[in-house]
Amino acid sequence: MSLSFEIGDEYSPRGHAIIYYTSGSKYFMAYIVIIPISFDFTKFMPPVISSQINAEEMAGFSAFALPPVPEEIPDGYDFIRSLAVSRSDDLIYGGTFNESNLIESAQSVNNQVENYSELYKKSQSSYHQSIPESSEDLNVQNVMLSLMSEKDKLGEISKLIGKLQFAVEGKDTDQVQETESEINNISSYFPEEYKIGAILHLVKNNSLNSSKLIQLYIERCYKLADNDVDGVFLLDKAIDEIN
Repeated sequence: MSLSFEIGDEYSPRGHAIIYYTSGSKYFMAYIVIIPISFDFTKFMPPVISSQINAEEMAGFSAFALPPVPEEIPDGYDFIRSLAVSRSDDLIYGGTFNESNLIESAQSVNNQVENYSELYKKSQSSYHQSIPESSEDLNVQNVMLSLMSEKDKLGEISKLIGKLQFAVEGKDTDQVQETESEINNISSYFPEEYKIGAILHLVKNNSLNSSKLIQLYIERCYKLADNDVDGVFLLDKAIDEIN
């Protein structure tokens, strides 16, 4: 079952997401977290308990949702969306919420967590692939890019932006140049209105509001890809207010 991303992208999930459900005019929310490192949970349990637990089963706890059954959010959708934007979370619509059957609701959340975790693993696997170095490899990359949809290319750019932010923070000059070159290569497939150059500028300057602005600009790119004129207008307005 595919996930319905309203903020973020299925090709580059952040590893932390707000998932919300609706029941009539009511809104319910849970928070998905994926632990980015592997470790043995049983090490932190008393021996009498850890000896009774299957280590493979505990591996499933690397991704979870809290609370396990979504809680009602009286402030509604606007609050949920603004929360996701302010925290740079993915925002996912989980569907309708069955208030009369908590077991069914908990299972629904668990299924969404598993799906989100699988997307995250695929994204990380792609992220850690070796970077093309030769001109021949670059030509192959360009052929692949030419076959990708706009959203697929934006997904690649989103992943590289995260990689570039890490390199800038770590002052890794070589990694910054290499990643920036990759982004510029992909951005050549987009018209100027996508303002990918502005995103690069924000990442490299790393100012106080840069993270929030980067998120807004990336959302704006996806709205352009969807031909969502109203969505682009609202995001331009939000960007201008911060600037």
